Amino acid sequence: MYVDDEPEPPAPPRDPHVEAESAESFLDRRGPRLLMLAFALATLLVCASVLGYERIDRSVRTARCEQDMLAAEEWQRLIESCGAPLPPSSAPVPPEVPRGVSVTTSPSDWKQPATRCGAREFSVSGPQLHSFRWERISSLADGGEVIIEADLDGDGAVDHKARFAVICDHRGCLVGDAMEDGYCDPAPD
Repeated sequence: MYVDDEPEPPAPPRDPHVEAESAESFLDRRGPRLLMLAFALATLLVCASVLGYERIDRSVRTARCEQDMLAAEEWQRLIESCGAPLPPSSAPVPPEVPRGVSVTTSPSDWKQPATRCGAREFSVSGPQLHSFRWERISSLADGGEVIIEADLDGDGAVDHKARFAVICDHRGCLVGDAMEDGYCDPAPD
């Protein structure tokens, strides 16, 4: 402001009704767009949370599958350490292949000759995706396999199967690498 300029007159008092009308007119003009934007944002957030849950669920499933593989290898090593004669075939634990969910078995489910070697015993204490069993193979001199099976996607068909061989002769027992059919983490549909 210059010295010789007249001061500006004070602004007239604002009418609160005028402001409310302008806010209402703003909503009248922009309301449908804001509503669509809010709906799109809510949809995006729901999709992101579902995808995040699916990714976490898939990671947990993969980790449990790998834990089952390690447990089967542990059972294979227990049977190998006992040596010949190998135990008879066992019943599957759990009896049915789990359909896309983890199951927890009780210690009594594992009370079978094939799960014991002297004072040591094998069992799976936490959640498992696979059904475990020992199968004595009569065509071999003295051999068998720890077999695990899982229906990872819950469709009723076995998606993942792994076999862990144990073969014994007069020199001792040997274990083979796991032979897998399928993957612990099946590709999404």
